[in-house]
Amino acid sequence: MDDDDAKYYNEQIKLFEHNSEDTNMLLKHQLSVVRSSLGAINNTLADVEYNGNLMKECMNEVTKYMNVLTAETNEETSLFRAIIEVEGHILRVNHAMRTVQRKLDLLIDSVIHAHKGVLQPQIVSPVTLMEALIKSVSTFPKDRVKTKCGGTRAETRFGLSAKWTSPFLSAGVSVQSTAGSRSMRISGSNAG
Repeated sequence: MDDDDAKYYNEQIKLFEHNSEDTNMLLKHQLSVVRSSLGAINNTLADVEYNGNLMKECMNEVTKYMNVLTAETNEETSLFRAIIEVEGHILRVNHAMRTVQRKLDLLIDSVIHAHKGVLQPQIVSPVTLMEALIKSVSTFPKDRVKTKCGGTRAETRFGLSAKWTSPFLSAGVSVQSTAGSRSMRISGSNAG
C-alpha cells in the first residue's frame, strides 16, 4: 500500500468514526424518544387502569341502586296487589251485605203481610200451595165434597162443585187467590 491508499483509508476511518459518533448521537436521541414514549404508554396504562377501577366502582354503585330500586318497586307492587285484593274482598262483602239486606227486607215484608193474612209467594209459591192442596185432597172430608161437571177450572181440577164447602171454612180459615196476583190471602179466626 502506498501513501495515497493510507491517506484514503485514514480518511475513511475518520469518516466512519465521525459517522459512528453521529449514529451514537442519533441512537441516544432515539433511545430518549423511545423512553419518553414508553413513559407516556406507562402513564396511559396507569390511567386506563385507574379509569377501569373507577368504572367498576360506578357500576357497583349503579347495581346497588338498581337492586334497591327493584326491591322498592317489588314492595310497592306487592302493596298494590294487597290493596286490590282487599278492595275485592270489600266489594264481595258489600254485595253479600246488600243481598242479606234485601232478603231481610223481603222476610220482614212477608211477616207483615202474613200478619195481615196475605201469604207471600217468596214463602210458599202458589204452585207449591196448589200441589200441596192437590196431594191432600184425599184427606178432605168426603161428606162435604160433591162433584158436578161443567164447573170452574179449580172445581174441575179438584172434582168440586160450585157449592163445595172448604174444609178450611170448618176450621174458620179461608184461602183466596186473585187472578193475576202472586200472593194468596189466608184469613181466619184464632179460635182453635
